[in-house]
Amino acid sequence: MKYILYLEASRLAELESRNTIESNGSSKTLPTWLQWLWQHRHGGARDCAHLLNPDAHPQNSILPVVVLLETTSLHDRLQDALSQGHTLVLEWQGKGAAKTMRLRTKTLDKTWQDASDQADLLKSIRMALRQCSQATKSIKRQHRVQASRLSEEQIVQQFCRSIDEHHADTRCSIPQLARLCGVSNVRLQQICQQHLGQGPKAYLVQQRIQKASELLRNWPENRRCLMSRVAKEAGFSSPSYFSSLFLTHTGQTPTEFRHQHLQNKD
Repeated sequence: MKYILYLEASRLAELESRNTIESNGSSKTLPTWLQWLWQHRHGGARDCAHLLNPDAHPQNSILPVVVLLETTSLHDRLQDALSQGHTLVLEWQGKGAAKTMRLRTKTLDKTWQDASDQADLLKSIRMALRQCSQATKSIKRQHRVQASRLSEEQIVQQFCRSIDEHHADTRCSIPQLARLCGVSNVRLQQICQQHLGQGPKAYLVQQRIQKASELLRNWPENRRCLMSRVAKEAGFSSPSYFSSLFLTHTGQTPTEFRHQHLQNKD
């Protein structure tokens, strides 16, 4: 179980004092629950002011946190952290016999008097830390999923850009496109299937057919349309292969497509 212990400067000085904690780890003046937190701290202790400045420790925003305060005033950002379920706040209030300890999480708000059973408080702290840790793991899982989705979207964008740039190259292949995207052929297949609804090869052919269609529509009327040139500029290795695929995808040969476009234009 990991947590970060934030302390006010006065409490930190008291804990670090050799006169307060003996060599065997026991304390003459500090309560058992505070000894336990100190002995099990992760990453040392820090002044509680760091918690109120998220820019100072952005990496800690999704870690289970214990905050030990000697004041009832809490910053609004601390309230926001509590509402997300991964922060535990301990407030040590009052003086002498009137001193109380308040434990708060998103789902728990409990107070003990100074003379209360410290074993009960320690048990509650451990349980609250466990709940905060579970909430943290859930948040981290969500972040990993979001990061994975973002990464996949970036790969898809790179793949589409690469096809737009290299579709006219008849040597352009799926392994080459996968290398440009920094993934394996299998991974590219999976990502394209999920985000584009078809494999990379099918998408490449589709884009080449679209480019060929644009060439056929925009070919000057006063010039003979050479299918071999259209096929080459669209990225097909041969006119016959181009005509066969074009017929499969559009239901027309390139020549029929061209003539229909000219008729509709008239």
